[in-house]
Amino acid sequence: TWHDRAAPLLARGGELVMLNVGANKGFNLAEWMQRYSAADVSNKKWHQLMMGSASPPCALQCCGVCLICHQKRKKQVATAALRMHAFELQPSNERLLRQLVALTSAPVEVHALAVSNYTGVVWTRDSGIPGYESVSAMSSPPRRRALARNVTTIDAFLAARGIAHVGLVSIDT
Repeated sequence: TWHDRAAPLLARGGELVMLNVGANKGFNLAEWMQRYSAADVSNKKWHQLMMGSASPPCALQCCGVCLICHQKRKKQVATAALRMHAFELQPSNERLLRQLVALTSAPVEVHALAVSNYTGVVWTRDSGIPGYESVSAMSSPPRRRALARNVTTIDAFLAARGIAHVGLVSIDT
């Protein structure tokens, strides 16, 4: 794949910063760990942890659609010191990601942030059930059950963190 061919180029500097915007359940994080490190994290293991070890377990839109958990483990094609940042708008998915990161010791910082073309506040609703994917951000609060969430730009986030170079950005995949 293109990613397998690009991986050695991305890892050339030794440290690889990756941004996963709209990280959802974190399968991109698991894939990146497979490609760039010797971490013992396959898509199947990630899915098993999500379904059996998270509390509450993933219960909605977690199985049967994408079939990513049935894919073979990605081959490690490069070695890099990974620094991954996962951005997730929906609180229940953010909590799920934090648990999965803790269970796997993944080099991931989970951020309860939306990413857009401005900084400020957006409004959303939380299904309360980990795994739900169809969430949106609104610029003004809806009439009921609205949650305020901070929103940032990638540039503002990188400047605040002092990150000068990003190897890969994944948005809502």
